[in-house]
Amino acid sequence: MTDFRTRTPDEVAELGSRLRALDWSWQFDEIPAIAEQFGWRVVSTSEDEDWVMLDTGLGLASGKVFADDGDVERVQVSASTIGPDTSETHTLVQQAYAAMAARLVATLGAPSAETTEDNAQLRWAGSGSTLILAALARSITLTLASDEWLELFDKGAELSRRGQL
Repeated sequence: MTDFRTRTPDEVAELGSRLRALDWSWQFDEIPAIAEQFGWRVVSTSEDEDWVMLDTGLGLASGKVFADDGDVERVQVSASTIGPDTSETHTLVQQAYAAMAARLVATLGAPSAETTEDNAQLRWAGSGSTLILAALARSITLTLASDEWLELFDKGAELSRRGQL
């Protein structure tokens, strides 16, 4: 049996709802208060104040907040631990992702975008930010990203896909 743990679909749906309810205009110095609101613990802060590592309940680095010039760009929370690179883990990731996705759809409604290439992803666009459930090969993440950051990320991913990066 692999060492792979996940949040329950209900926990992911509740977390997704709470993340989407955040007022997106928050700043780097507000991260500790928001972490406390979610019951998370700040583990480490970068010296140049562009990221914070959090323990969100699945370990010391189970959450990260990234900022640019004091403006928070994205919050990434682990919906699972990172399992070993085995076929068993890949299957468990896909099963857990499907259950989490179904529960999020039931809670938030139909996603605004879905990708199935490489890393499966569902997105729920909001006002100024987008909630993203993503299945990687060995883990699952739930991310709230500013629309500006996501647009730049998507452009970079497209250029990379075309071999232009």
